[in-house]
Amino acid sequence: MFAYKKRFATEHYDTLPRYHITDCETRETYTGFRFANRMPVNIYCTDQRKDLGPKNLELCKNCHRQVNFYSYGDDQTDWFDVILKKGENRDYTEDDLRFDGYTRDWRQVSKAYRYKRGFICETCGIDLSDRRMEWFCEVHHIDNDKTNNTLNNLKCLCVKCHSNVDDKHRSNYSEGKNKDKLKQFDIYFPDWNSRAKECKTSFNLGRDI
Repeated sequence: MFAYKKRFATEHYDTLPRYHITDCETRETYTGFRFANRMPVNIYCTDQRKDLGPKNLELCKNCHRQVNFYSYGDDQTDWFDVILKKGENRDYTEDDLRFDGYTRDWRQVSKAYRYKRGFICETCGIDLSDRRMEWFCEVHHIDNDKTNNTLNNLKCLCVKCHSNVDDKHRSNYSEGKNKDKLKQFDIYFPDWNSRAKECKTSFNLGRDI
């Protein structure tokens, strides 16, 4: 199965949409994807307001990088441990930082840590491993240093727990996309308080210490 955008502004972007085989950056940023298991697929141009007919699409560049990213592991080491070890032993320079202060490899480090923890919140214990719920699983820098990607400085949190870490985080989740994400979480988990309490109990009982 692959994902693609059936409706796309082909004239505006001067290209056809790409197809996706991983939960890449593009998939995490945009919505409205459809799924298929064979090419060609029908594409509707929103600029021309007409169906372009069956088209063969190219693979998304972010997916291509992600596939290479998943191939880092071997028989002895999981791919996510390879990524996390690189982040732990790396001495980041100014050139390694994004405009928002995070390291350029943060997306990879964050995804690797979430996979290592099984998409389970380390505070409330709620399980977000369902592919549709993975988006609500985030990674927090415990010391608030966005360049400190050492393993003991990372914590896997659901968006609800992440938004309540401290006053700064509560402010960050009080508007914009973060606020919208929190609202969506509440729609999917209206009984979060009771579920989180139950999850936390079972999570702590089975947790490796």
